[in-house]
Amino acid sequence: MSDFSDLLQEAEKLTSDLEGTTELPKVERSLKQVLEASNDLYSRVAQTGAQDIQANLLLGSKRY
Repeated sequence: MSDFSDLLQEAEKLTSDLEGTTELPKVERSLKQVLEASNDLYSRVAQTGAQDIQANLLLGSKRY
């Protein structure tokens, strides 16, 4: 199991790798903002996923 210093070193390496890349825009969000966005995305995907399951069950029962 890695300790905190290994994790920090890996994070710094990833950060330095990304700083050289101009393909992706840099986004600065707080952990709270990331959590809120994650929860929002999850709720949208969960609703869509439930609808997809219902549609598949309906179509499957009709053998479409």
